[in-house]
Amino acid sequence: MLRGVRISMWDGRKHDRAISDEVNRAKGAAADAGRFNKALVPAEALKPVQAAAGRVRAVHARYTLPWTDNGLDILPAAAVVDYDREMRAARAEFEAAADVFCNMVFPGLLLSAPARLGDMFRASDYPDASEIRDRFSMRVRTLNMPDARDFRVDMSDAQARAIRAELEAESRAALAEAMESAWQRVADVCGRMVERLNAYKPATMKGEKSEGVFRDSLVENVRDLVAVLPAFNLTNDPTLADVSERMRAELCKADAAELRDDVALRERTAAAAAEIHAIASDFLA
Repeated sequence: MLRGVRISMWDGRKHDRAISDEVNRAKGAAADAGRFNKALVPAEALKPVQAAAGRVRAVHARYTLPWTDNGLDILPAAAVVDYDREMRAARAEFEAAADVFCNMVFPGLLLSAPARLGDMFRASDYPDASEIRDRFSMRVRTLNMPDARDFRVDMSDAQARAIRAELEAESRAALAEAMESAWQRVADVCGRMVERLNAYKPATMKGEKSEGVFRDSLVENVRDLVAVLPAFNLTNDPTLADVSERMRAELCKADAAELRDDVALRERTAAAAAEIHAIASDFLA
């Protein structure tokens, strides 16, 4: 199926025409040379909601592949259950963060705004908290994959065949782009693993710091991709299936701590990641 996520946010900013005109005049500039936007609330106040929105987008990005430029992406059937479970949790977190901001944080910010903005403060710049809450929203859209066989219109058979052929060609091109995106994810995580493992130099003396330290997420990111990669194999590509199994067997068994402690294991894993990266790079070339 095709899925898309649309998130709306209140950015807490307001264009101030009077100050814009004042600055432009003071600088001898044209009236449209500059535009002054006031930050009605401190940027830090909105970060929890923005972070929650980022996690919604991350869930969507993890389980989908790009389809077209209309805001919809491919969600393989095998990934629907996991997508829906994680998206429900991410949506709940987003809605809760928006509630906290509007009901608990915003009233205090409004009280302190005159002191913070000084002569720039205008009470009319601030919407009601309930209106702001309405501006925090998210929507998940779902559509069936397009099928040229379903195309029906009152026209000649020749015209209908031409349009069906065009739709089929567009679908094939979009499918090829989606598979390329899957291979790109393989190349990205394996390339990063090669770089980080080869750059790591453990401390050899007491008090000495290790060089090129890598985080636990280096392995976790590979495991996350391996978990969804079979679902991303939309064309049943045997090479991608083989790569997925190799990543599971050769890159995911050891955790980051083991890789830091065991030189031979680290070198074997880096070599395996380099081989898989080369396969992905050949596909993308």
